[in-house]
Amino acid sequence: MAVRIDQIVPPDRQVATGPDYLTPRLGALASTLARGDGTDAFRAEMERAGTPLVEPLDDGQAIVTFLWRGARRNVRLLGGPSNHHERLERLGNSDVWFKSFLVPDCLRQSYRRLAPDVPELPFNARARRVAILATAESDPLNRHPCPWRTR
Repeated sequence: MAVRIDQIVPPDRQVATGPDYLTPRLGALASTLARGDGTDAFRAEMERAGTPLVEPLDDGQAIVTFLWRGARRNVRLLGGPSNHHERLERLGNSDVWFKSFLVPDCLRQSYRRLAPDVPELPFNARARRVAILATAESDPLNRHPCPWRTR
C-alpha cells in the first residue's frame, strides 16, 4: 500500500474539527458548553420530557440516547438496543454521560438500569458483571419503566 501526501498544512493554519455527535440535541448541548454555559437547562428539559432522549429522523429511524448526570468515572447501560452493558461517554468535561443508538423508529424495547461509577476490577468477567449489577440504579428520568424490571 502506498501513501501519497498532496498537501501539508502548517500548524498555525490547522483547524481542529469538533466532535461529530450522532444526536442533534447533544451537539447543541456541546455548543452550549463551549460557550461556557452549564447543563442545568438541559437537565430541566430532560426532567420535563423524560428519558431516554428519542429524536425521530425522516427516514424511518430514530436516535435513542441514554443519559446520566453526575457520575465521576464511568456509567454502564444494562439492556438497551445492544444488550452489551455499553459504556456511556462523557460529554466533554460536563456532568452529562450519554450513549446514542440509531434504531428503527418502530422499535419498542426496555432497558433495565444504568450503573454509575462502576469499580474497575482486574478480575474475571463474572466479577466485573457483579460490580456493574451492584452499582446499577433505575433511570430516575424514565417515565415508562417496565414494572417487572425495576430491580
